[in-house]
Amino acid sequence: MERRKPYGRSPPEYSWIKGDHLVANCEAWQGKEETNTDGTNIEHLNAEHFIIHTLLHYSRHLSDEGFAEIKWLVDLLYPIKAWKIDWSNVRGTWRKWGIEKEILPVIATLNQYWQADVPYIDESNPIDLQVLVEGKQNREKEYYANLPASYIGRFLQVRRLPHAASKFRYIRHLIFPTEDNLRWRYNLSSKWFIAPYYFLHPFFTLRKFLTGLWYELVYRTD
Repeated sequence: MERRKPYGRSPPEYSWIKGDHLVANCEAWQGKEETNTDGTNIEHLNAEHFIIHTLLHYSRHLSDEGFAEIKWLVDLLYPIKAWKIDWSNVRGTWRKWGIEKEILPVIATLNQYWQADVPYIDESNPIDLQVLVEGKQNREKEYYANLPASYIGRFLQVRRLPHAASKFRYIRHLIFPTEDNLRWRYNLSSKWFIAPYYFLHPFFTLRKFLTGLWYELVYRTD
């Protein structure tokens, strides 16, 4: 029987840092569940972690890029209403991971506009309806202004890896992503010749980094 592993690899055990996505990711996959579909065992997040993961993705896309698909929220309505969710456990998890400020407004939005009736959201306000539909103003500026800190943060994560070989592989993939990742980044079909993009990608990344520095300076002086 084929056994399909979840996407990505869980990081090694690190000392606990509240709000650290690497630790949260590792803990989420430790609590994974398994479903057999047509003879294939597929590992996936449990219900509570799936909901938290999706809420956080929506919040991060909205804050980092200025826009997130409403469909992501609508997709959550079925599990919220149909699954038996232990909301006290969900609340304990988002507090432990230090992400309540990011996901509580999203939950308040589901309660306000789709009557999701999720408990334990305190006094959080929903996302403004215009932002929900159209995204934030100056979306391009907001996207670029967040890039420098994001790039620097990714490189600094190399300090957390235990071995020189793993550090080298990590930096290599930051500068030269895998073929699948490059095709996804530049929307290239499987028939498109990929080799030039291994050389162009570092220059594109540098250009975005420098543009982000410029936008960040402008953004902070507004």
